Amino acid sequence: MKKSFCFILTPLEVEGDLPFEVIPGHFIQKADAEQIGLIKQKLTPYFEPICFPQYEFDWVPKNDGNAGSKAMQWLPQASWRYWVITFLGSNLEIGNLSMAASLLKAQVELGFEFHYLDHPSGGMGFSWSADFLSSFFRSYESRQNGVSKIGLETLKELSENHAALMSVASRHPRVHRAVHRFHYLKALPRQSSMLIVGYFSIIEALIAHKPRLQESLDSINHQLQSKLILLSKRFRRRLDYAAHFGQLGEEKIWKRLYAYRSAIAHDPLVEVDSEFKELGNQANIRSFLNEVVKLLLLFGLKDPEFLADLKNC
Repeated sequence: MKKSFCFILTPLEVEGDLPFEVIPGHFIQKADAEQIGLIKQKLTPYFEPICFPQYEFDWVPKNDGNAGSKAMQWLPQASWRYWVITFLGSNLEIGNLSMAASLLKAQVELGFEFHYLDHPSGGMGFSWSADFLSSFFRSYESRQNGVSKIGLETLKELSENHAALMSVASRHPRVHRAVHRFHYLKALPRQSSMLIVGYFSIIEALIAHKPRLQESLDSINHQLQSKLILLSKRFRRRLDYAAHFGQLGEEKIWKRLYAYRSAIAHDPLVEVDSEFKELGNQANIRSFLNEVVKLLLLFGLKDPEFLADLKNC
């Protein structure tokens, strides 16, 4: 019986011994010629009128005197970036793997699936999400800078994320649901300001309680400032405030970020470069909050009891 497979949307460059068994029976490997043919049939509707991601080419600087001007440089077929996760039959683990992959520092997004059916009549099934695919292919980052270079450490981290996610599913449903919510934010347009509101909704759901006091020390804003500064010292990766906001202090950063979140939630005409210019542009804010939520969720998978206790403080 042929192996079913899931196409990895993100163009990858993977170093290490492959294929790699990321969870039992699921192997990450380069797509073979038949798989590439099936993948390209499904990708075709997304090739026009937009430029597709870098599965078969690199962007290289043009020698035309224009700074930042780039041209396509086609890759030899052996270097194409079509990657898949293979498995037998059809299953539900791809959705869990997709959520686990959303927590990696590197971008690794899973796409549509081809299922070879274990049935006397044979045949092949196909599953996909129009919202996820459209959001991915229409984002500038996916089209221009979408190549993720990863190694075996990243693949092992994916395995660990999946195991941790399965572990909290029944015992700590709040954390599991938060990972689910974060993953599904990828269905929104990648430049949408509603992502910022969505990121804060996840943060609040995990660490903030409804204010019990009238004083400002119990406000949502103050809870987020104090708790996130505490948690950032325990995160898996260092949260680089300076890279995003220069010398702005941590308390001021969170105060202004939450003020911006409240502003865009109530007024779609709010502009970053006027009232909130110290936060940089909206892409900078989205990038920072995306990393914050990833790290918060990873901490929640590792120590859900601490996170639950902190929420009530």
